[in-house]
Amino acid sequence: MEQLWSAEALRLHWVLQPSEQPLLKGLSGPKRLVLGYYLKFFQRHARFPNRMDAIPEIVAQFLAEQIENGGAKVGHGSGGMSLLRAV
Repeated sequence: MEQLWSAEALRLHWVLQPSEQPLLKGLSGPKRLVLGYYLKFFQRHARFPNRMDAIPEIVAQFLAEQIENGGAKVGHGSGGMSLLRAV
């Protein structure tokens, strides 16, 4: 997965659309982050990710900011972020 994301690339590939926001309602913070990541990853790659620890830190932070997710447990993995088991 791309590791260097420009602000333009983040907006192009990782912005949660208003129609996608209701899908995240009713979930806890970490689960919203995981579902948001799965949704955008699937839209971009037409498959789900094989491993959750492949999330680039900047992508996880960008998604977390959009869903106002102050409580997501996000930890550093090798080369990016890894979401702690949330689902």
